[in-house]
Amino acid sequence: MHYFDGGINEKTDVFEKGENWYRANFPLQKSMQNNDLCIDATPMYLYNPLAPARIKALIPNAKVIILLRNPVERAISHYFHVKRHGFEPLSIEQAFANEKERLEKINSDYKTPAFRLHSYQSRGDYLPQIQRYQEHFDQKQILILHSDDLFNSPEVTLKKVFKFLTVDASEKINDLKSQNIGNNKTKVSAAVYQKLERHFTSTNERLFKHIKQRFDW
Repeated sequence: MHYFDGGINEKTDVFEKGENWYRANFPLQKSMQNNDLCIDATPMYLYNPLAPARIKALIPNAKVIILLRNPVERAISHYFHVKRHGFEPLSIEQAFANEKERLEKINSDYKTPAFRLHSYQSRGDYLPQIQRYQEHFDQKQILILHSDDLFNSPEVTLKKVFKFLTVDASEKINDLKSQNIGNNKTKVSAAVYQKLERHFTSTNERLFKHIKQRFDW
């Protein structure tokens, strides 16, 4: 939906369109069954510093699901996604090396394309992003999941989600196939992986200590 982060068009801030615009993107309540739920799934809400307070103001009882991916794999996948859409002229090594300089030019303008497109490693530093949500929402309103669990054991993981959302745990999802799989990913050198692993070592450890969970990163 990209409502709470303002949208992906740098010239238009959809958040300024207001609550009525946002709600118009969902089905009318009269067309829904009693147990139906509509969910806004926008990954940028985690990274954008403005999103948590905006969500809290409009939906104070919101339930927030945070799906974390291995930050090394996330950064590489992000690079190829941006490359595939023609927004990245640099090699993967150059893109990662120039990330800090690119992001420093943003000056808190989160509508600048570089914030969304070139934040390959920054978006993998999950702890400060999670803490922003914890500042606004009770821990009972936040569910943190590992993406590998969703991909490898979708039915088990979805039961956790259903319980969190107070949905009948016996509910079945017929189509569990992965979506939006890129086809332009090429082989990445061991050196790139090693550099990323070193980059995320300390941030991962702080994350695991904070959430009291440890993932195989």
